[in-house]
Amino acid sequence: MGNKEGLSLANIKNGAAIEAFDLVLQDVLINIQDPNTEAKDEREITLRVKFKPDEDRFLSATGIECWPSKVAKRRPILTQIAMDVDRDGVIEAKEIIPTQQSLFDGGTEKVHPIRKEL
Repeated sequence: MGNKEGLSLANIKNGAAIEAFDLVLQDVLINIQDPNTEAKDEREITLRVKFKPDEDRFLSATGIECWPSKVAKRRPILTQIAMDVDRDGVIEAKEIIPTQQSLFDGGTEKVHPIRKEL
């Protein structure tokens, strides 16, 4: 075949597969540093190379794909909601915020009526 260097991942499409991997690697590293993800979750990068030779086995259509196949999910946003029924039967709901002074006694928090009657 006369190719002295030999075909390798480093020289297919002038190193495009390695460049693709490096870009995905940056996404994975950002995910690892994201404080809204679980630190100990495993991350994974998939590099897939597919070969589809022609009938004569002279040419092969080749595709290279690289993607983060596993990154840590973002943590859910957690809060607490308190509910009460006022004298008129209206259900009220408020988010409990540790620094709030009052809950259902006319404080400055926005009251979210749920429904008119029980």
